[in-house]
Amino acid sequence: LIWRADQSHTLDGDPYTELRGEVQLTIAGEPFKLKGTADRIEQRVDGGVAILDFKTGRPPSEKQVRAGLSPQMPLQGLIARDGGYAELGKANVEALTYIRFGTSFDVQDLGAAAPRAKLDAKSMADIIADAEQGLYSVLTAFADPTHPYLSAPRPERVSYESAYSRLARRGEWTGLNTYD
Repeated sequence: LIWRADQSHTLDGDPYTELRGEVQLTIAGEPFKLKGTADRIEQRVDGGVAILDFKTGRPPSEKQVRAGLSPQMPLQGLIARDGGYAELGKANVEALTYIRFGTSFDVQDLGAAAPRAKLDAKSMADIIADAEQGLYSVLTAFADPTHPYLSAPRPERVSYESAYSRLARRGEWTGLNTYD
């Protein structure tokens, strides 16, 4: 692959594959363990790391990642940044990259400008910090026993019915009762 050949001069040693990591967080005074498995982590000659995620289908868009709808890669960056991959120690995450295989090949580096989505380029540090803040916000909210567990907090994104939707009696409220 041309892309791989173009990147080879930036690599320092063999990559790590299927690397498991975790970090301990404190949410609302309680411990919370964030775990993840990176498909591939490459150390670079300048001391930074690149985390790669392989997809056979379409990866999430830059807009979805930045909106917090697909936080997997930035959260893996958080684990790397905070030393959660024991083999790396605390790492400077320089790249979060989706590699698409299958019917087509595509490389998508997060942080790039996305003019159609009206997004400017953004640093890895900022993308990771935003995901960290989003994680803390969500977990802090759910740590509150009075916080509701909604069956569809973003109903415009629901594309299928679930058992939880049935328990929430969504069909009755939407007029789409399909449970009879």
